[in-house]
Amino acid sequence: MKYFLLAALLCSSFAVCAQKPKFTIQGITLPAEIADRNNQFSGLYRHNNHLLLLSESRLQERAEAKVYALDLGSINAQLAKETQALTYKKYALLNLDKIRARLDSAGQVYEGLEGLTMVGEVAYFSIETATPSPYCYLIKGELHDAAATITLDTRYLVPLPKPALTNGTHIYNAGFEALASYDKNLLLLYEYNYFTHDNYAFTLPAAAATPDIPQYVPLRRLPFRVTDLVHEGKNRFTAINYFYSGNDDSVYRTPAPDPNARFIQAGLVTRTIADSLACATNTTSCAGNRCLSCPRSTKPITGRAWPLTRVDIS
Repeated sequence: MKYFLLAALLCSSFAVCAQKPKFTIQGITLPAEIADRNNQFSGLYRHNNHLLLLSESRLQERAEAKVYALDLGSINAQLAKETQALTYKKYALLNLDKIRARLDSAGQVYEGLEGLTMVGEVAYFSIETATPSPYCYLIKGELHDAAATITLDTRYLVPLPKPALTNGTHIYNAGFEALASYDKNLLLLYEYNYFTHDNYAFTLPAAAATPDIPQYVPLRRLPFRVTDLVHEGKNRFTAINYFYSGNDDSVYRTPAPDPNARFIQAGLVTRTIADSLACATNTTSCAGNRCLSCPRSTKPITGRAWPLTRVDIS
């Protein structure tokens, strides 16, 4: 978690991603409360001068529903060796239990919160469900800084149909983990986008007061497990992903005969900073009014264990 946090932090806090072709990885020491592995952080977002860390909030395991906010100034001070302690705040997620009850009554199985983005003071979260469940969900809530709460709107619950394999089954443990806001819209990217048939993302107007119907956006195949997404400006996004070595997650690892398998190796980083873009080699835009496509790939570079992916939307 420590290294995952720094990868995103270096992109957002120091704003070096678009300026320098190289980056360095520095470890930070988290407070014991935040470093607890049971937090199972699944999303992060820079909001004003804070880095928000989303706990999966696995209510089925009696976990606390919460979001931590790390002060970026204290992170910078620690990296500069000026001070050791990090300043942080914890926001309680209210009404998540009521939303989970709605899912249970519909026969869906809540597994936790995965994605996080914000529009103003409104936070959006994606809910992941059990693999056989046909839908994931989008929820939102208002952040109240003084009360240290995020009050979820129990009326706002948007079903997100999971893409399926040709035999009708779903990808193991996959959900809409990557959320980003842009041009008063939300972009939601599925965790697995290497289907041999249709691949797509969803867009949704962020200004809608009530649940709206997500619009499909065709997506060119991506040989990466996408777990977080950030809007860089205009029509460009950068995504991050992580691969596990367990058998259950083997579906996310491109098989060896595929030329894109070279991007997925133990201890390998594929960099998308500046013009080093880690995407599939086919760069032709897909059909449709809007689409996501990947620029041409470059050679991978050695490093830690997560690739970054840059995609364009047009």
